[in-house]
Amino acid sequence: MKNFLLLALSSLLFAYSSSALEPINSRNGSLLFEDNFNSGRAQPEWKSLHGTRWSVIKGVYVGIPSTPEFQASRDNHTGATPSMTLHVPARDCILQLSFKITGGLNAAHIGFNNSTTAGGTGHIARLIPSTNSGTILQKDRHSQIEGDKDLPLATSDWTIEKDRWYTVLVEVIGDQFTAQIEGGPTLQASHWRFDVLKTWVNLKARGRDGQLSYDEVKIWEALPLNGSQSESGAKWKKHQVAVSKDDGMINSAVANDFDNNGTMDIIASFDGKVVLMKGPKWKPVTIHRFKEGDSKNVPRSECIHSCLLDVDGDGDQDFVGSNNTTFWLECPDVPFSGKPWKYRTIDDEILGTHCLITGDVNQDGKLDLIANSSRAEKLTPIYESICWFETPTASKGWVRHVFADKDAPGGSHYMGFGDINNDGRPDIACGAKGGEGFPGGEWFAWWEQPVNGTEPWKKHLLSDKEVGASNIIPADVNRDGIMDLVAARGHGHGILLYLGPDFKQIEVDPEIHGPHSLFVEDLDQDGDLDFGTCGRHEDSIAAWYENDGRGYFTRHLIGENQGSYDTRAIDMDGDNDLDMLIAGHWSGNVVWYENPMRGNN
Repeated sequence: MKNFLLLALSSLLFAYSSSALEPINSRNGSLLFEDNFNSGRAQPEWKSLHGTRWSVIKGVYVGIPSTPEFQASRDNHTGATPSMTLHVPARDCILQLSFKITGGLNAAHIGFNNSTTAGGTGHIARLIPSTNSGTILQKDRHSQIEGDKDLPLATSDWTIEKDRWYTVLVEVIGDQFTAQIEGGPTLQASHWRFDVLKTWVNLKARGRDGQLSYDEVKIWEALPLNGSQSESGAKWKKHQVAVSKDDGMINSAVANDFDNNGTMDIIASFDGKVVLMKGPKWKPVTIHRFKEGDSKNVPRSECIHSCLLDVDGDGDQDFVGSNNTTFWLECPDVPFSGKPWKYRTIDDEILGTHCLITGDVNQDGKLDLIANSSRAEKLTPIYESICWFETPTASKGWVRHVFADKDAPGGSHYMGFGDINNDGRPDIACGAKGGEGFPGGEWFAWWEQPVNGTEPWKKHLLSDKEVGASNIIPADVNRDGIMDLVAARGHGHGILLYLGPDFKQIEVDPEIHGPHSLFVEDLDQDGDLDFGTCGRHEDSIAAWYENDGRGYFTRHLIGENQGSYDTRAIDMDGDNDLDMLIAGHWSGNVVWYENPMRGNN
């Protein structure tokens, strides 16, 4: 899995492989592809590059350069050496093949791509055995990270010879890349760059005017050793709760045992209503239908965010939502009666409330509500601001306090709550995505609560160069007693840390795309804080990051092809560990992933 703070952790094994190559760090799963060219033709997964010419000759796949005319017509990628791709998508895989170079060629390149440099991240890594420069295992440049470069991670002085066949076994599982060459060295390296989808195998040569040949090509799925994954990397089971019938978005979901029967229930809004789903079979009950007249603002078909809060102090959890109006639904004595929960407006002046969280801001022993108002001046008088609300009492209603008064421009997203400067008073952090239509964004910042509640809160800018900034949560990740901040660029790429007290920025996972939801919890019950996220697109991944106790993190895959706008860590099945509840946004669903590490401690 991924050690992100140590950008490259590499090693070279100075053993030499025998003729019987076997995987070292994984085992063969299902066979994904096989071609020995005995049929006289190559299978359709092979795609030649740059005009190079390929044919099957006597049961061997042989490539030669492009024509002189083709080379003269291009400034780069001229096809002066044979190049080929093999389109067999896999994330963890084992590749075995035999190759031979002749003529003026002096090296073979055996590697993987994550799509193209424009559509993905480009070249991932490659093994380069050569006739004159030894053998190299190289991490390739990440096309989406400015300034990233190719990086050799493991090397050997061993060289290949022309006109001789070599068998190679390459296995990539998680962040581990292992390459064995028959009669040659075994090279190993670890790098976060490796733990991505391999869209195709990239096969090239270097030199000039020669032939590159392949034979006996096989690709397997790579499975963990010993028949199972380690506990921290074990498979999370996906449970589907609900799907939007109108192909709409589901942006937020919350869970609680509303009827006190010992099983968790879920509330989400979609298809023009707020729905309470009774666990464990998730039978839906509509508790509110959005309609004009609920407030002065016309509602959408779903909330953008929600939370739970005992607004009326009666001991049960009420539902708080944001749908062009911030509102709450009072949980009745019989939640599943089929009758609507009573609707009340909290605030219909703040707009663009992308986040609702709770915290005891004024330290009076009662949870308060924290909400942003991200819309522009022409839409609301409380524009580009963040507020906190005192919960109602018998003598007064909601009291709005604007602490970031017109001081949060650029599409503020999600807030985090905690004592960031260790002065005994809770503070509030936020991120703003920026980009087209959201000037003044692309920042992470936190607001320091003053000693006197009537004084203005002080804004501390962490960075104003964070494209797509969205989530930020205070947490002491390295257990030094000083608050840090975990952040995500949900409209860009990357998970990052700001390490207190000087809040030095550290990229944890610069590659993950669109991590629009974030939570910080101890998922493996080892006493330190881990965190989890999920991308916002339908083809995104859900992942959790295991803390080693010192603030170094290893990424573990939870699920694939799942979007999210809202993710919560909550024990959904009553087995005393934290599972992952997801509102799927573009996926149009509510799902939860079952934590496989139950009973760890």
